[in-house]
Amino acid sequence: MERSLFTKIIDREIPATIEYEDDTVIAIRDVDPVAPVHLLIIPKKPLRSIQEMGPEDHVLMGHVVHVAQQLAEKFNISHTGYRLLTNVNADAGQTVFHTHFHLIGGEALGGLRSTTLSPVHKSHAHRSHAFWRDLAVFLVAAIGLAYGYNELNPKRIAWMRPEYKFDTLSTAPIIYPRDTLGLNGIATLDSAADRSTRQASLDSIKRATDSTKRAKELLTKGVDTTKMAPSAPCFTAESGVIKEISYDQFITFLTKECVILIDARIPESYAKGRIRNAINIDGTMAESPEVIPRLAYLARDKFIIIYCDGGECELSHRVAAVLKNFGYGPIYVYKGGWAEWSKKK
Repeated sequence: MERSLFTKIIDREIPATIEYEDDTVIAIRDVDPVAPVHLLIIPKKPLRSIQEMGPEDHVLMGHVVHVAQQLAEKFNISHTGYRLLTNVNADAGQTVFHTHFHLIGGEALGGLRSTTLSPVHKSHAHRSHAFWRDLAVFLVAAIGLAYGYNELNPKRIAWMRPEYKFDTLSTAPIIYPRDTLGLNGIATLDSAADRSTRQASLDSIKRATDSTKRAKELLTKGVDTTKMAPSAPCFTAESGVIKEISYDQFITFLTKECVILIDARIPESYAKGRIRNAINIDGTMAESPEVIPRLAYLARDKFIIIYCDGGECELSHRVAAVLKNFGYGPIYVYKGGWAEWSKKK
């Protein structure tokens, strides 16, 4: 018979952890155990399997069983239970064709249909179970660390992305007359007004359209329209009201004195450029202890307009949500933000 792996171990050509040895058998630890105790009891006689054993080998078989008993006592599995088995040829899972016996124990091994009957199958199942167990432990630990870091981080990210849905400011505001530009405070068109009031509103809408165009021209020329005094007050508080405004409405608001302009972008973007005299409130930190006091003590007699980079303008809405909780309003979100402003200005 060709010299097998076990023959080379017996001859000390390959290292192994030896638990027992005498003149006829050697017992070593399995390098790929399927249970806490998994030993291989190997007769030194070079037989492919027990199928090749003859009557002269009966004493050897009895000796293998006796060695198994001794090892079971040594590893404290004699009373809890163990399994002594051998695989014969390929269908039984034999991979090393040198007679050997598996002594398996240290845990509940299941019934006779258990894959522990085949150490090869049990080994695969054991490795698969260990893999999924370790993966589950890793994922739980990773999620725990991520949650803890996120909760302690001032720029924490919401686990579920909030949906911001607000009404858009009416496209037909009433603009009270202003001496210089014809611009002033904005009020919602009263749907129950009588005919004369409706006509006055339509006239105001026309003036608003003309005034917006004039405001754009003056802003393009660099004229600071906020220095032009209004003829009537332009601010009416509406606590908790958040609405979105268009570019044209944003331009109109920039002509007013009663406006606080907030840039909700990150400080790095703000440093590269901003709209007019906007103050920077980093939207990623809107709920942080460092930023909340700044929001809580803003002036309450002015419109608040917030912008960010554009798109869904989530940073603006995060700032707006904090301001709403403090009773500010009306609060306007310019969704076009820096992107639209840079393109159209």
